Amino acid sequence: MSRQKKKDKGIAGMALFLGWLIFILLALVFYFYFSDGFSSFVEKWKNNKASSGTSKVSEGMYEVNAYPEINELITAYLEAEAACDKDALVTLVTKPDEFADMVNYVEKAKVIAGYENIICYTLQIHDSEDKIVYAVSNMKMTEASGIKCKPLNVNCYYARKTDGGYLIDNNTDDTDIKACIDVAYKNSYIQQLYKSVNDDIEICVQTDEEFARIYSKIQENGQ
Repeated sequence: MSRQKKKDKGIAGMALFLGWLIFILLALVFYFYFSDGFSSFVEKWKNNKASSGTSKVSEGMYEVNAYPEINELITAYLEAEAACDKDALVTLVTKPDEFADMVNYVEKAKVIAGYENIICYTLQIHDSEDKIVYAVSNMKMTEASGIKCKPLNVNCYYARKTDGGYLIDNNTDDTDIKACIDVAYKNSYIQQLYKSVNDDIEICVQTDEEFARIYSKIQENGQ
């Protein structure tokens, strides 16, 4: 057999092999496409994607003071926190047992007397009335702290819509809430919001010696 015939036979064999391989792959695709197993797989993949938080949170710009009910909730929460009012705090959250121990709140209240000029920046949760809220305010310090400035502060909350109105969902073990907050934090508008707060804090550090001392201590403790 000539060298050319062997070459032609080899090419023909390879083509036949590839043809059968493509046929088998198409058959498998056809089978799985019309089988319940494939449908279940697709549905599971969609559900996993939705629960990841990446497709739930609005990627656009936040709304400012757009929901009076949420503003009232956040204001009431911050006031109760500053006053160490446990009875009020437990009515504003989904997980009241967080306030079983108020020691940290009492220590915090020795420095922070209250919050002023509260502004609520909200991001939408798709297919839900829940909101992610960034509350920006000026911290009013106690006289005992010796701090004169009123630095900006930003706190993030997950506001859950319930039958009785909005509550702060403080369930830190909820992976879905964590995922939504993680995605929201990466929003460019939210990043700019944090930058504005940090810039204000830096000004306070440079102009208020006592604030600079306490802020440095907080940073060292990782709080």
